[in-house]
Amino acid sequence: MNEAEAVTGNRANWDERADIHVRSEMYDVEGFLADPTKISERSGAGSPRRSA
Repeated sequence: MNEAEAVTGNRANWDERADIHVRSEMYDVEGFLADPTKISERSGAGSPRRSA
């Protein structure tokens, strides 16, 4: 398998799974589409880093 075939196969794999994630309440796609800043609230983006 060459790189192009691997990339194509990987893309097809993710495309097959995308609908499952879109329909999942866990991802709240509708909420994100309504307010794209919502992802920052859940991911912790912009929060101070904790030291180890």
